[in-house]
Amino acid sequence: MDRFPKGRFWPEAAGLSVSAVSLGVTLVWPSWIELVFCVDPDRGSGLLEWIIVVVSFTVSVCVSVLARHEWRRSMTLSAQLLEGTGPGSGQV
Repeated sequence: MDRFPKGRFWPEAAGLSVSAVSLGVTLVWPSWIELVFCVDPDRGSGLLEWIIVVVSFTVSVCVSVLARHEWRRSMTLSAQLLEGTGPGSGQV
């Protein structure tokens, strides 16, 4: 039996990676938005950067909780199937 999670875990892990990178880049280099997109949406106040930090942190925490839940669920199902007590085993 394959013990690697399938389904929702991988998109959640990818979302966590993207939001964590966004968080880190914005904390280390706050002016990346102005340089990459050649616009200054907050006119130098830094508000947009702090919004990105807060949103990225919130998304990172939420997605990491979801990914952890999916990982643990797949490990539990995998262990049950190996023991012969999981769904479809015929045992109650």
